[in-house]
Amino acid sequence: MQDSFVVDSLFEYHLVEASREHPTDRVFSFVFDSKEYFVKRHVRNKRWRLRLGGQHGYDREVRKMKAVAKACGLAPQVVVDTPDYFVTLSGGDTLAHWLHPEQTDEQAMEEAFYAAGQSLAKLHAAGFSHGRPVLRDIVYDREEGQVQFLDWENDYHLRWMDDKVMDLLLFIHGYFREEVVRPNALNAAVTGYTNTPGGQVTFQKLQKFFKNKPYLMKSLHWLARFGWIDLVALTMTNDYLLTMDIMKIL
Repeated sequence: MQDSFVVDSLFEYHLVEASREHPTDRVFSFVFDSKEYFVKRHVRNKRWRLRLGGQHGYDREVRKMKAVAKACGLAPQVVVDTPDYFVTLSGGDTLAHWLHPEQTDEQAMEEAFYAAGQSLAKLHAAGFSHGRPVLRDIVYDREEGQVQFLDWENDYHLRWMDDKVMDLLLFIHGYFREEVVRPNALNAAVTGYTNTPGGQVTFQKLQKFFKNKPYLMKSLHWLARFGWIDLVALTMTNDYLLTMDIMKIL
């Protein structure tokens, strides 16, 4: 438990009641003192799934969240930490929420994505990578102007790609996977990322990665006609990166 948060009996009561209301949910939320909290259970018998290049684990997630929160404030505050579950304070709405036109206006969306791109670069500058920064795992509080990254359980590594480059690739791929056409959102995020020290170099490394694989991407474009969402999003990521002149969006 972090020193800055004291759990009292009333908080514990709300936590227990929420747990009873969600007996099988791995992740659920509850409200206490006008603030929203999220609970994540340690499910030890979780079905094993093959994930290329990944490292996963409940204990690892808690440790990394605490380290990132202390170093740069870009992870949720862990207010309760036990072997069976942990509790974090909510940090706002997800980027997936901000992306959808029925949820938010253009200016608010651009603010959220710019802040997310900027924060991802700051995370990298602080010496961390997220592992899978998809839109549903990034939250933005507009009042505070604060971004936080959620779900630190997954950590993907490829020997031939820098972890920061992988993060940026998965972020852009995650945008196209949402299948919502709001290009200003992605451009705002890339602008925020590349305007932050170190970000432009990482972005150019990602561009170079795709530029060096024209024959592979030609084959993947052919396969994308079958409509597999991850593959379609990957080809769209390739097309975006290879047609994007970074200086035009800065």
